[in-house]
Amino acid sequence: MRIKYTILLILRYCLLLNHWILNSNAVCLITVGVANNLKFNALKNQTCMIISTTLCDNAFNYLILRRLILLSGDVETNPGPVTETHSFSILHQNIRSIRNKFEYIKDNFLDYDMLCFTETHLSADINNTTLQLDGFDELFRKDNSAHSGGFLIYVSSDLRPKRILELETFLPDSIWIEIKDHTQTFIIGTVYRPPHYPVAFWEQFNICLEKVTDACNNVILVGDINEDQLNLTTHKFRDILMLNNMINIINEPTRVTNSSSTLIDPIAVTSNILVYDSGLFLTDNAISDHFGTYTYIKVNFQPIMPFKRRVWNYRRGDFESLNNAILTTDWSFLHADTVDIAALSFTDTFLNLAKTYIPTTFVTVRPNDKPWYTADIRRASRQRNRQKRTAVRTKLASDWSTFKRLRNKVNNMKKYAKESFFNNIEYTMSDLSSTNPRQYWKLVKMLVRDNYSKCDTIPPLKNNDQRFSITDEEKANTLNDYFVSISTVDASNTILPDFVPKTNAAIGNLIISEQEITDVLTNLVVNKANGPDEISHRMLKETSRTICIPLSILFNRSIQENIYPDCWNLLTLCHYLKKTKRIYLLTIDQSR
Repeated sequence: MRIKYTILLILRYCLLLNHWILNSNAVCLITVGVANNLKFNALKNQTCMIISTTLCDNAFNYLILRRLILLSGDVETNPGPVTETHSFSILHQNIRSIRNKFEYIKDNFLDYDMLCFTETHLSADINNTTLQLDGFDELFRKDNSAHSGGFLIYVSSDLRPKRILELETFLPDSIWIEIKDHTQTFIIGTVYRPPHYPVAFWEQFNICLEKVTDACNNVILVGDINEDQLNLTTHKFRDILMLNNMINIINEPTRVTNSSSTLIDPIAVTSNILVYDSGLFLTDNAISDHFGTYTYIKVNFQPIMPFKRRVWNYRRGDFESLNNAILTTDWSFLHADTVDIAALSFTDTFLNLAKTYIPTTFVTVRPNDKPWYTADIRRASRQRNRQKRTAVRTKLASDWSTFKRLRNKVNNMKKYAKESFFNNIEYTMSDLSSTNPRQYWKLVKMLVRDNYSKCDTIPPLKNNDQRFSITDEEKANTLNDYFVSISTVDASNTILPDFVPKTNAAIGNLIISEQEITDVLTNLVVNKANGPDEISHRMLKETSRTICIPLSILFNRSIQENIYPDCWNLLTLCHYLKKTKRIYLLTIDQSR
């Protein structure tokens, strides 16, 4: 989009400078380059026409270029559309018996939002608890036998999936999951067609797909159909997709042997779905003889995003200088304006002084990271991903060899880091139990799977209108509306009893002294979390003998004017799930 707009700016610039003849070739070449890079077929065709007419009349060139811009279809004013969108990633893998392959899955597949496995070869006596993956609260499975078939689907804890059993009656060899975002509903189907299956399968498949596309406009189909899509003589799957307005977005072989190269693991989507990326995951031959297939599609989900947090290095803080700076600061401005403004001014002034004498740094907090996941692993993973994109683009054997080497390096780093973490866990917990109880219990919660919810965020909430609240603001409003609704008291016809004073004594001129404030601050527990204003207990305790001066001004003004500063009413809330089945919040009364 922005590149198309750049073309428009170049054209206007050439016209304004009256150098149309001199610059037309340059404009055409730039346009052709953009068309080739972005694979805009219509754009490429028109630019070829322009090159062939560069010696013709300038007015004719101008008309052609205007037509080129119009063909792009979505040219907008600077700076173009700015929308906050996210992607939803799906991976399918014919796993050829999933048992004993979970270490590979944990090392390679957990970055995707939805994992679809076919040919799992699981029997009914295998419990779901042995199949759990971190970050995926619930799994969906359909078993065939311990030697053939079977489905296993994982969906990220951030989403709220629902299995559609009715569709499986039309096509038994499939499993269908419904996922809702803020504005749309997606249905993801996983299909497996065994080799040499009866022709009746295709009729069942077509009927099922018609039912799905009638019920939902956003359909994604993954699986193993055992029909080569690179062979033009096999057309049943393509015909059914065309009848249901779907397209296959995988165009490379997914199963390669010494004698054959076939595309039998397609991903099909309805035409209105915006696909950001799709391709193959080069699974090791020891895991499966099929490559994995993946896709990223545009959605309005709200994933758990990394965020920046300021960290204070108190050990290197110069608290003596900080106390002197507080003493020399003129706090008389706290007597001016309102109490609310005075409280905000105090916070800003105190934090600015603290930043001067206490070293700070910003760290990136990634809530989904494992405790053993290090910066070196992240750096190597990014290098691996860049090399994969290069190999896909160039298709050179040397680039693929480099990618495989980097992939093996990342996998080995993950295994070593994980083993080291768990090998030292006993000594780590022994040290933390006496030195840092907070970190100790955090580690305990991570290790004891059954006693904590693996989802750190509130899943989508169903409100009284039977709609889902997706964003944080919507969830907060839904919870607020619910708590208000159950706390309403009708006091319109209530008669209050007579109030009889118990004493004639009254509090007169109440004044809080600086010494009283100092006494309270020196007894603060420093390992408590700070509020939204970033002023920690450690700061207040270390400056208790000096910060009491401005605080006494604020406290006494608040008492005298009967006003409690609004900024002191702000707090950070943490949600706690009730002790029930901790999978998804079906109703809003399941949290407190």
